[in-house]
Amino acid sequence: MRRLRRTEPDGSSANLIPYREYGLFRMLYNDQRMTRDEVTRDQVVEALRRFYGDDYEPEDILYAGRFGDSSRQVEDYRAGRVFLAGDAAHVHLPAGGQGLNLGVQEAFNLGWKLAAVIAGAMPETLLDTYNAERHPVGARVLENTRAQNTLRNKDLDHQALGKVLGWLLEIPEANRAMAQMVSGLDIDYGGDGPIGTRLRDFKIGAAWVSSAFHTGLGVLLARDDKQLATGRPWSSRVVGLLVDELPVPGCEAVLVRPDGYICATVPAGELSTSLANWFGTPS
Repeated sequence: MRRLRRTEPDGSSANLIPYREYGLFRMLYNDQRMTRDEVTRDQVVEALRRFYGDDYEPEDILYAGRFGDSSRQVEDYRAGRVFLAGDAAHVHLPAGGQGLNLGVQEAFNLGWKLAAVIAGAMPETLLDTYNAERHPVGARVLENTRAQNTLRNKDLDHQALGKVLGWLLEIPEANRAMAQMVSGLDIDYGGDGPIGTRLRDFKIGAAWVSSAFHTGLGVLLARDDKQLATGRPWSSRVVGLLVDELPVPGCEAVLVRPDGYICATVPAGELSTSLANWFGTPS
């Protein structure tokens, strides 16, 4: 893909990204136009020839559109009975393709909470955690996409900054931290130790633990039946699973919300209290 990149002295650039189907490409290009007009075929042909020569012309254009680098975020993801998610809550440069994952996680975070409140299992105050948890995540995505956009500047100072960042990313720990940030795998909603972090997927026998979340319920993972017994009064809202090992060192049991984030561990917290806090009064 790097061999298909083109950059001109004025900052204009293009890139051709091949798809699996032979002869099908996605072309991203910046022609310095400051307009919201529809992209015409003539403009695409002009850009293709400008960056790649007169030998090429597209047979068919399946889709053409524009995007910008605007960065905005609403102050609150809730306005009364209205909740905002995805592009309604924030817009940003599509660097790293983070928008889809960001919006899906917002919908997942809000969805199970709405269901619990509508069903009468939880008080409406549970919905306040949606903005508290997701607004900082959106703000951080805007920060890292703004940083990526800044590095597109081709002056000497920004080129130097890009090189230094490149050297830092050759350090495995720094590379891993950046990858986890862009992918959203390092999200932490706050709490002691692993509480508030995403449960890492692991195998239970021949299956993966992630399959236990397909019901839309919470999941209690325990190494002995004593802990599972504590969760049985919530069996209509929490699935209990007996496991040999847990991916959280030193824990006998882990309580996980329907969206895959840990909300309690044993030993460390009182399991029945956490069950009531996140899943309501036993049915």
